[in-house]
Amino acid sequence: MKKTKGIFISILIILLVFVSTVAATYSVVINVVSNNGINEIVGVITIRDLMTDSEGKFNDTYYNVKRELSISDDEGKILMDSDSLNRELQVVINSIVEYKVDKKVDSKLSNDEVYNLIVEGVTNDQDISDGLKKRIKEKSQIYINDISDFLYDIDVLVRDK
Repeated sequence: MKKTKGIFISILIILLVFVSTVAATYSVVINVVSNNGINEIVGVITIRDLMTDSEGKFNDTYYNVKRELSISDDEGKILMDSDSLNRELQVVINSIVEYKVDKKVDSKLSNDEVYNLIVEGVTNDQDISDGLKKRIKEKSQIYINDISDFLYDIDVLVRDK
């Protein structure tokens, strides 16, 4: 149970980071187009993509994160729409693509590196209240050991251009 909560918190925060994940009935996949050995991510994956289904309705991940962080719907919206957190999410997504597609083992972010991205993302967002920043940092610290392994299990779909 503790690991599952860690996964949900990790997703929201990165990256909430971050990235593609399986949530109840919805799965996000990182799509990559390869052109002469150069890989390019198709589209942008945002925190909102990780927290909603294909019809824009909140999925189980959203409600688990909301419950775990004890946040209101307004705070949830602030986190999902955070430019700072979404920028950090892109760092993670790029790392996943380099690790899985380009086979660059050294591009895999450690748990501490992912945690630091979370801290940087929430610290740099002035719309996130100090109380919420504190809760996010505390919960991220609790689940820090689950973050990286979960992220690098995300599916990456590569197509030729």
